[in-house]
Amino acid sequence: MSIQTNHYTGGPDPRYVFTMADRIQKAIRDAGLKKEDVAERLGVHSNTIGNWVNGRSMPKGFYLKQLALMTQHDADWLATGKIPEDANMRIPD
Repeated sequence: MSIQTNHYTGGPDPRYVFTMADRIQKAIRDAGLKKEDVAERLGVHSNTIGNWVNGRSMPKGFYLKQLALMTQHDADWLATGKIPEDANMRIPD
């Protein structure tokens, strides 16, 4: 079975991106940012971002929303993997 791509994420179908940590790492990478860039913009230590992408802790509230804005990904998708209803994507057969 091949993994389909979609317009919303520009990469693998998000149903195959399993954890919040995976989605955060993907969002940062898609935005062309480094963990250090994200940490500086959010005003947190780079270890905090490392913990998010490694699944040791997760951003909440303000930081999740700011990360979503910074990476141009939907905050609900980052948190839950749920694709926004208005997302334009191809669904695998």
